[in-house]
Amino acid sequence: MLMREHAEMAKRLAEEQEQGKKQHEAALAQMAQLMILLIAAQAETQTTKKEEQLLEIEGVTYVITEFVNKGGFGQIYKGVVKGSDRVAAIKVMPNSPLIQKEIENEIRFLRLTKK
Repeated sequence: MLMREHAEMAKRLAEEQEQGKKQHEAALAQMAQLMILLIAAQAETQTTKKEEQLLEIEGVTYVITEFVNKGGFGQIYKGVVKGSDRVAAIKVMPNSPLIQKEIENEIRFLRLTKK
């Protein structure tokens, strides 16, 4: 009688292990599918972001073409004026009163060197 109970218990454990193994394999397959979808979505998002990087400054729209560098005051991007071949360097900085004066001085300097 004891051997029969042990045999039945061993059979149930084997069935439960097999069922658990099948569930585990199904979960792994589902996770793999989700990872593939996530990777595809990220690639699509990155492509979309590259295609849609527009910035408007004082009525002029720039198409951001690439990231150039990051400095102490912000990031610098290369861009093109939308609808033309004119290339521009675009500095993106946080807007704060302390930096505002520095920005105004830099703009004044750049306008003087342009003449």
